[in-house]
Amino acid sequence: MTRRRKIRSSISIPITLGAITVLLSLALLVGWSFLLGQKIARSADIAGDVWLLVLGALSFVLIIVVLVLFVIALARGIIEVRKQDTFIDSVTHELKSPLASLQLCLETLGRAGLEDDAREKLRRMMFEDVDRLRAFIDDVLEANRLSYARPGMLNLSDVSLSQLAEHSAEAVRVRHKLERDEVFIDVDPELVVTTDRAALEIVVNNLIDNAAKYSERPARIEVVARRESDKKVRFEVRDKGIGIDR
Repeated sequence: MTRRRKIRSSISIPITLGAITVLLSLALLVGWSFLLGQKIARSADIAGDVWLLVLGALSFVLIIVVLVLFVIALARGIIEVRKQDTFIDSVTHELKSPLASLQLCLETLGRAGLEDDAREKLRRMMFEDVDRLRAFIDDVLEANRLSYARPGMLNLSDVSLSQLAEHSAEAVRVRHKLERDEVFIDVDPELVVTTDRAALEIVVNNLIDNAAKYSERPARIEVVARRESDKKVRFEVRDKGIGIDR
């Protein structure tokens, strides 16, 4: 909530200042036009004064347009910076968890008299953390590629939603140590879409991962997909967790 207030506050300041500036410019335009109109009524050189009025009005309109565009660009820039801050916070959080786990495992392995079974368990945990880090880094790199990709640069192919959902669900089960029945897949095996598989997989992974992360145990996560029309597929991830603030 605090971050949302900061974003709104940062955006509201330039928008407010821009609106005030635009209103002042409009007031000046109206006042200047009124005074010049009175001058024209008393002037002998009406043609020259009319051209002066037209040029002045166009100049004011141009100034207002530039101000509006500047405010829009400034607001977009602030939003982009805030998005980058949020992304960095998210990446930092996701990296800290497996790194802390790896450090704890290494410290435990350094203890004398540790049984072989305990050592093997720690080794498995470390491999899981490394796999988690590798998958997260791959997702970040892929997301960065997609953010700069144009429609023609996407790797489009026919993707089975059932297979993709099951693959993502299995990865989440392993990551969060869930039982198989805690993530239920309800997707028609014949349901195929044409899309960038890597991009869609990132989205599905994040949806199921968030559902598992914010659900109490035992979790009840449902992954459902239905074709609504020739060009539209509804994909849903349902859970009974605590939810995430909008």
